[in-house]
Amino acid sequence: MKKFRSSIIAAAIIGIAAVVGYLTSMEWGVARGIFWALLICGPILHGMYRIENDPPEKGVVTLFGRRLPFYADEGWHFFFLRPFFLWYVPVGVKRVNFEVSVTTRTPDRAPVKVVVSLTVRPLSEGLIQYLNSGGENGVRSIFEGHVEERIREWVEGTHEGPMDWRELYRGKLEMASVLAKRIAGNGSTIPGIPETAQGVPTHILLLFFSKPRPSHDSLARNEKPWAEDDWARVREVVEKGLSDTTKKEIADAVEARRKKIQDLRAGSGKIEIPDIGIRLERLNITDVEVMGDVKKAADAAAREREEGDGEKRELRRVMDRIEDLGDRLAKKFPNLQISERMLSRIIDMVQVERGKATRNINTLDIPPEVFAAAREFLGRGGAQ
Repeated sequence: MKKFRSSIIAAAIIGIAAVVGYLTSMEWGVARGIFWALLICGPILHGMYRIENDPPEKGVVTLFGRRLPFYADEGWHFFFLRPFFLWYVPVGVKRVNFEVSVTTRTPDRAPVKVVVSLTVRPLSEGLIQYLNSGGENGVRSIFEGHVEERIREWVEGTHEGPMDWRELYRGKLEMASVLAKRIAGNGSTIPGIPETAQGVPTHILLLFFSKPRPSHDSLARNEKPWAEDDWARVREVVEKGLSDTTKKEIADAVEARRKKIQDLRAGSGKIEIPDIGIRLERLNITDVEVMGDVKKAADAAAREREEGDGEKRELRRVMDRIEDLGDRLAKKFPNLQISERMLSRIIDMVQVERGKATRNINTLDIPPEVFAAAREFLGRGGAQ
């Protein structure tokens, strides 16, 4: 579509009015000349119309109600003999934000929910395609269909994507990549991967060209075969027998794809989809959640790990405190021999000092001077 230049039409009519007014005044006098000039200029005043900018709006120009391949920006325009001859179809061009929630199962049959956030904006040059796609509601429906179908394919399949729900949490970059490719289609501006590297999945190429490259242990099960023997399967495709120029083309294409995906996730993407007349500006996996009994089991396991880690940290602090107290007593009493019973009482003192026990300390197994020094070091007592 081209931009509508209504000022040209208005200027032409004003010019005609001026010529007619001048010629009429020469023939029938000034009064009649002014009359005819105003008569011709009247349609100009009627045809002036302002397209609003709050909310932002543009218009598809129509001629006798038929849409033309021209668009009008916000502001004042001249529509001759509106709305019968020239007029416009209003189209909102503000950003459209929406979410798509997909519930599915991973190959280990765990129920999961994936939430994808998207931001789109109509293209000025694609307003007719945007209207033909159903406008905002139609585009939203198209995107929901693409997202739901592709996520289910990726999550449920065994030839790609995660093998269990744990791997799903680590696969947001890959998920964004496959979604962007499906939504954008072949007619979009998303960078393509050279034909010579098509034998390797795009997300594997993204991992291979990452800096630093991920370790083998951090990869999902479907990814590990590609990383074996120092990524031998990938190198066979993107390096072996290829010139330095071709290798650089592949690396540059992968990095361009990575940049596009990162921009999409940050909300600064500019992937144009002319078939439906929009620009995709944001595509981000905002939430991945395991559901049902699996979620309960995972939460319980996480709590157990946290409690176990807390107990280990607490035990380490107690041991450090006991060692510190032992070192202090050894410096003050060089000839002191600490028996098992005395050590047990010292541990009791540390536990009381930390508030982990409320019992009194039996000092029969601790010399008075040692007990007094230990109590001084710990800052509290409790002898009976």
